[in-house]
Amino acid sequence: ELTGSIYPKLEDMAKAIRKAGGVPVVAHPRREMMEHAEELVEMGVMGFETLHPKMEEEVKQFFDRFCEERGLYKMGGTDHSSILVGHRPDLTCPPDSGGVTEEDFMKLYLRTLG
Repeated sequence: ELTGSIYPKLEDMAKAIRKAGGVPVVAHPRREMMEHAEELVEMGVMGFETLHPKMEEEVKQFFDRFCEERGLYKMGGTDHSSILVGHRPDLTCPPDSGGVTEEDFMKLYLRTLG
């Protein structure tokens, strides 16, 4: 079950995040979430984390392909700080941190996918 009685409904959270100007995404998706990916999008999710040093390779590949096919945002495990380092000297990011590409970051930054 994706939502429980003590938690807010995913649809309500996605609406609230969008209303506030944000992008509702799923961080750290796990293998068992792969079968629910389409349902999560129907509930308002606009993207998934696709790169994180601790994600299984099969899960990374599935969500990367899923996002590409459906025009969804791809998120990285470092909140994209590796891309921002050149623009924000106060940020540091290890080279193997798992951030997304600059192209995927700019899609999110410019909100070009939704």
